[in-house]
Amino acid sequence: METMNDLVRKKYDELTASMKLVAKFVLEQPEQVALHTAKEIGGQSGTSETTVIRFSLALGFSGYSMLQEEIRKTLLMPKERENPLRKFSDLPQQSAGDSRFLSRFILEQDMAYMNKTIEELAPEVLEKAVDSIIAARKIIIVGLRASHAAAFWLTSTLNIMRGNAVLYRGAVDDANYLITDLDKDCLVIALSFPRYSLETLNFVLAAKARSANILAISDDELSPLGSKADVFIKVSTPQPATLKGMAVLFTLLNVLIAEVTAKDHTNIQRRIDAYNTTTEQFFAFVEDGK
Repeated sequence: METMNDLVRKKYDELTASMKLVAKFVLEQPEQVALHTAKEIGGQSGTSETTVIRFSLALGFSGYSMLQEEIRKTLLMPKERENPLRKFSDLPQQSAGDSRFLSRFILEQDMAYMNKTIEELAPEVLEKAVDSIIAARKIIIVGLRASHAAAFWLTSTLNIMRGNAVLYRGAVDDANYLITDLDKDCLVIALSFPRYSLETLNFVLAAKARSANILAISDDELSPLGSKADVFIKVSTPQPATLKGMAVLFTLLNVLIAEVTAKDHTNIQRRIDAYNTTTEQFFAFVEDGK
């Protein structure tokens, strides 16, 4: 069953401008939706009762009450406890001149966002992502600007594990050549964080036109990649994400790789053994203790 976030994400491009305001309100403040009438939500979101009802119908619900009930079941309950990220909204003044305090604050902040990312990752979404990686004939990873380091690591790791993974490096590569080789058996993994790269979005759109599957990893369901993805994974990060969020992104990718390894262990172990044998034949390494 699709989560509320996935429903909103996939329908977002089809909504009117006013309904998009309601969509953002639903994702950002689900507790308000669970507790208030359509008229009240219209006022809080800067729209109207009619717009809220039309938004509910656009998502496939029979009316606002059905949407509200779904919100209560899927979004309100996990957030009843205090938000663990609240204390990380601002860097405390006592960090000035205290490197030990600052180091502890950053480590605790990263761990809090890592926990939030994993807790909000629905099992069915993770399973779809893993299955798409295992089943793909070829994988192209797109991650430009600040996302490049993570995209490079993911490409290298997938090549060791299963092969046929290609990193798109922007202007250095021939995008047209890569895209024309795509089909329904291929997967594009796209990583994008603010400020979102138009080149990443255009590559994804061209890949979808070739019927390739899209696994998008970003910080917001309503980001440019959100509605274009077959599978979307949200990474909760401190802002700005490109400066402070990469530790959380790498943790998410590590979880994804671990899940792929566990599900396709036999084939991956066979591939790694062959990789290690080839490595020993062609490359020399410093021996332990030398």
